[in-house]
Amino acid sequence: MDKVTDSKRKKITELLKKSYKGSKKAVKKTLQLTALLHLGTQANYCYSGSRTTPERTLFESEFNFSVNGFREDIEDKEGSLSKIANAAHKERLEKPFDLNVLRISSDDYLKRSIPGQAEFILAKGGEFYDGINLFFMGWIDYEWINLSSTFLYSTIHHEIKHLKTDQILSEHPEFKERWLALSRDEYGNNLHTSFIKNYVLPKLWFFEKMATPDFFESAENEKLGFISNRARVWWYEDVAELCGNAESRYYEEDFARWIYEDKNEKIIAKVQLAQEYRLIPAEFSEYIEVQKDHEESEKGTKESIDSFLKRSEEFLEKNPLTVYEITLREERGEIFEKSRNFYKAIAEYKQGLLAEFKDYRNYLEIIENLTDCYKQLGDRYKTSLYEKAQKEYAARFKANDITVIIKGVNDFLLMNGEKL
Repeated sequence: MDKVTDSKRKKITELLKKSYKGSKKAVKKTLQLTALLHLGTQANYCYSGSRTTPERTLFESEFNFSVNGFREDIEDKEGSLSKIANAAHKERLEKPFDLNVLRISSDDYLKRSIPGQAEFILAKGGEFYDGINLFFMGWIDYEWINLSSTFLYSTIHHEIKHLKTDQILSEHPEFKERWLALSRDEYGNNLHTSFIKNYVLPKLWFFEKMATPDFFESAENEKLGFISNRARVWWYEDVAELCGNAESRYYEEDFARWIYEDKNEKIIAKVQLAQEYRLIPAEFSEYIEVQKDHEESEKGTKESIDSFLKRSEEFLEKNPLTVYEITLREERGEIFEKSRNFYKAIAEYKQGLLAEFKDYRNYLEIIENLTDCYKQLGDRYKTSLYEKAQKEYAARFKANDITVIIKGVNDFLLMNGEKL
């Protein structure tokens, strides 16, 4: 019985050894195949994601930084590159910045970098961010911005504000302490909470139940000088939130309330500091006051309209190269158009077309308004010309021809005999 048992044991041991060796080979082959697959994904990420196209070549020649990513996330998306150009152009007019690469990440796991693939696995929804600024902690002189494939226009401004903050700190390290001084309570305690606890951990799927971010009422945030919950998690985010939202028409009413109505001293001080270091235009607060007058003028009283026209004219004379010109020209033109003073409206609109910064939304609206003015005047040729200009602009914008952001379709109008 012992001999039979020993024989069986030997056979079982041999089978186990063979099974182990087979499993080891299978695991090894699986790892090799996985490594080869990921090596292939990284080669594709580097080659296809950095491929040169006419649109990207033109963009880089204009802005001096490249846009990387897969074609389906850039050229094949209508207006994607045009919107990036619009934000970048406005930001460089306000304060020049250095950037090497802006990358649009794919939402496809196989078209991501290795850190991007790790993010896809670890983060809820596959992404930690809509955008991120990688400044390499000053180790090397290389600036990189990453945007998700579904990035918001506001995110571009937000990330460029981070970039500008980094560059300010390299020359003016006191900026950080001056900002932090505006974010302390009466006992000197920092009122920012925790970036890791409130922003990073809640995005990790395995911390979903354990990591509950702090929630603060907007009234409480504002009282302490923060314009949002995100601004409260870290001084670095505080800067980008305030300065990025200062680029948005959506927040103008809020800034008017904070600066002129409620007179929130902490937010006013942060705005003034941002203006001092040119993170936002020096004339921003004054522009907000003009917009406050514009909102009042929409009530339609002669006094309020006259006040806005006077204040906006003074503002434009004082700030001839302001990025806000096209907005004010459109608003002034609309006032004259409503009162059927079409020739004055046309003059304002055309000055808007010549503004140094031609925001794509204002520019197209001005073209549409000019069409209406000429239609009201019975000028069929000009009406037809501006209708064609609308189509020309829309076509170029959707095709990611970034010259439309810098020049509009003024070339088209001039070629067709229009005087600007």
